[in-house]
Amino acid sequence: MTETFYGEWLVQVVSRDADFGQRFVVSGSDAADGAYDGVTGVSTAVSGDTWTLDLEWNDNAGSGWQPSGARKSAEFTIQGGLVVILGGDDNVEALRDHDYNDVVISCTSLDPTINPPATDPPLDFTITKDQLRPPDPRG
Repeated sequence: MTETFYGEWLVQVVSRDADFGQRFVVSGSDAADGAYDGVTGVSTAVSGDTWTLDLEWNDNAGSGWQPSGARKSAEFTIQGGLVVILGGDDNVEALRDHDYNDVVISCTSLDPTINPPATDPPLDFTITKDQLRPPDPRG
């Protein structure tokens, strides 16, 4: 399954639970096109107006590289910013176990307008006395 991205992202393998070979393939980027091993810790920064990422598997017994099934989710937190998670499911469609944990890739946006630099503490929720309204005497 091909996923399309826009702009600058950090792509990183966060976990792998598979006997088959795993990789991700970047296409259409400014300077990061290519295949990257699906081994935990492998990462690359990718940028470009529009680029794609594919998850692939290889049984190392003659299948060659084949497209993985993929599940996409996303989260946005103040500290982590926008992160898209891609979980890959290897094997031919009829034999997939649908666990989507064979390779898990995190894609973190590097666009500062989406992911501003974190501050510590991230937000100040202090209310000063002049911001409080007195209770309504009518109840």
